[in-house]
Amino acid sequence: MKKILKNLIQNLDYKNLSAQQVYDKLNEKNIQYIDDSFWTWAGIAELVGNQGAEALRIALNDGGMGWAIHQLGGKGINLSKDDVQNALYYLHSVGVPGMSLLALTVKRNINLLEQNELTNPSLEEIDLSLNELRLNYLKNILEEQAWDRFQAYKIALTEYNGVGPEPEL
Repeated sequence: MKKILKNLIQNLDYKNLSAQQVYDKLNEKNIQYIDDSFWTWAGIAELVGNQGAEALRIALNDGGMGWAIHQLGGKGINLSKDDVQNALYYLHSVGVPGMSLLALTVKRNINLLEQNELTNPSLEEIDLSLNELRLNYLKNILEEQAWDRFQAYKIALTEYNGVGPEPEL
């Protein structure tokens, strides 16, 4: 988890952010999650329970949507389609239990943590990761500066003809 968290933070251009700002960015629900698999009665009942599945069956039957009842008993239905989502939210609004949960299970906005299957880190964990990343960034800068000085020294040494002061590292 720690390595994945550090990678996520690193992708946020973390250098000028506080731990709280990183926390907020990691928790922004701005990534659309879509489960476009075909759902059957078994999956629906597992999610919303027998009562919710039966209430859905009755609502579909009463609404003249017998075809959907049969489709859910066969290949299934892609519940993430906009028209199906609208129907699920409508059914929720008229009191069919579990329909909002069902709709949100297949189509919703998630954050970076959810996308990467991480639990929500504490501010302390984020602060620790930030400090490690900043230290590594500083070390990389110092290493690059050292290599630049070394390369300049090598060039000066190659060009040195023995006259004048010797090149310094």
